[in-house]
Amino acid sequence: MDIKDMADLRLGNLLRLTNKQKIISVKGLYFNKIGYELSNGLEWTEIEKTEPIDFSLDTSILEKCDFTYDPTKEWKHKQTGYIKIDNNKFMLQDDFDVQYRWEQLPTYLHLLQNQYYFSIGNELDVSKIK
Repeated sequence: MDIKDMADLRLGNLLRLTNKQKIISVKGLYFNKIGYELSNGLEWTEIEKTEPIDFSLDTSILEKCDFTYDPTKEWKHKQTGYIKIDNNKFMLQDDFDVQYRWEQLPTYLHLLQNQYYFSIGNELDVSKIK
């Protein structure tokens, strides 16, 4: 698993440091480097040393983002709609089965954060994930 394109990243996206298995929040983007916060300031690492967080492998991540499992609509968000997951791809939909985006995206948390923001207009609350 790796991040294919820096253009998929925004400030606030959560990623994992590959060598430490530590979850970081993106605080800076500069060419192929990602800045993240440490107790003594900003640390920079190459994008190759990070990996996306696949929420299909650990659905507790969705629960921490206020989604609950509903067998009829898969993962329902308490405010905005639901996620359909199929073959490690996801689609964010509203309660009327209207898809916010037609193509399915890989089940990576940073892409869910982006899709949620672009579709709903608010940031997905990821504060419980660490």
